[in-house]
Amino acid sequence: MDFNLIDYIERRRGKKKIKLHGKNITYLPLGLFDAFESLEVLDLSGNQIDEIPRGLFDFCGNLKKLILDNNRIRKIPADLFEYNRALIKISIKKNLLTELPDRLLNNCERLEEIYLDENQIREIPPGFFDYCPHLNTIYMGINEIKDLFSYPFDHCPKLQYVSLTGNEIEVIPKGLFDACPALTEFFITSNRIKEIPQGLFDIHADLEWVDVSGNQLTHLHQGLFDNCPKLIVVQFEDNQLTSLPPGLFAHSPHLARVVLMNNRLTALPKLFNDAPIIYLSGNEFDQIPYFPQVKIEDLSRLQLDVHAIQERNQQVRKSRVVDDIETLPRQPWNYPQPVFSSAWRGSRAYQELEAGDLEDMDF
Repeated sequence: MDFNLIDYIERRRGKKKIKLHGKNITYLPLGLFDAFESLEVLDLSGNQIDEIPRGLFDFCGNLKKLILDNNRIRKIPADLFEYNRALIKISIKKNLLTELPDRLLNNCERLEEIYLDENQIREIPPGFFDYCPHLNTIYMGINEIKDLFSYPFDHCPKLQYVSLTGNEIEVIPKGLFDACPALTEFFITSNRIKEIPQGLFDIHADLEWVDVSGNQLTHLHQGLFDNCPKLIVVQFEDNQLTSLPPGLFAHSPHLARVVLMNNRLTALPKLFNDAPIIYLSGNEFDQIPYFPQVKIEDLSRLQLDVHAIQERNQQVRKSRVVDDIETLPRQPWNYPQPVFSSAWRGSRAYQELEAGDLEDMDF
C-alpha cells in the first residue's frame, strides 16, 4: 500500500511531534504544515526530498527541532526559518548542500544545535552564526570547507562542541575561539592543518577533548594546553610530529588518553605529571620510552633493541604493554578502554561512547 502523505498529515493535526522518517517522500507541497501551529518536532529524514519550498514552515511558530537528514536537498531558501524563532535544533546532515544562505539563521536566536555534516558545503558565510547567541553545538564534518577566516564563531559565547572533521582546511586562524570561553570539544580531524596557533586554547578552562589527527602537524607550541585543567582526551595520530615540548600536559591532571600513533617521534620528554594511557605505535623509536608513572598501552610496530629491552625489563614492568591493535579499526572508540577518571566519566564524550550513540559525533 502506497504511503499517502496528505492523508497522514491530516490525521495528525494538533500533534506536537510528527515523524516521517523513511517514507520515500520526494515532494513537499507548499502549505503542507500550515495548520500545525503547535508542532514542536518534525522528522523528515531518510527520504528523497530534493527541495524545501520557501514558506514551508511559516506557520510552525512553535517548531523546536527539525530533522532533514539523509535526503537529496541541494539548496535551502534564505528565509526558510524567518518565522521559526523557537528552533533549538536543526539537522540537515547527509544531503547535497554546496552553500549556505548568509541570513538563514538570522531569526533563530534560540538555536542551540546545528548539524550540517556530510554535505558539499564550501564555506561558512561571514556572520552566519552571528544571531545565535545560545548556540552550543556546531557539527560540519565531511564537507569541502577550505578556510575559517570569516571567524564564524565570534558571536557564539556559549559554544561548546565543534566538529570540522573531514574538510579541506589548511589554517586554524589565531583567535578562532577567543569569543568562545565555554569550548569543551574540538574535532578537526582529516584536514590539512600544518600548525595549531600559539594561544589557541588560552581561555578554555573547560576544554576536555581535542582531536587534530590526520593532518600535517610537524610540531606543537610550548604551553599549548597550559590553561586547560579539565583536558581528558588528546588525539594527534597520523601527523608528522617529530618532537613534543616538555611539560605539554603538565597542567592537565585529569588527562586519561593521549594518542600519538603514526607520527615521526624518536623520543619523548616528560609530558605529564600523572598517568594517562598513551598510544605510540607507528613512530620511529628504537627503544621503549620510559615513563616512571605512565601506563603505556600500545608499543606495537616499534623497532626495538632486544638487548636494551632486556636490560630495562624491570623498568618496563612498571608500564603496561599489550598486543598490537593494528588490526582494529582506527576510530578512537575502538581503542582499548582505560580505567577512566571521574572527570572523564562525567563528560559528554564519555557518556556518548558508553551509550554507543555516535550519530552526532564525527571524527
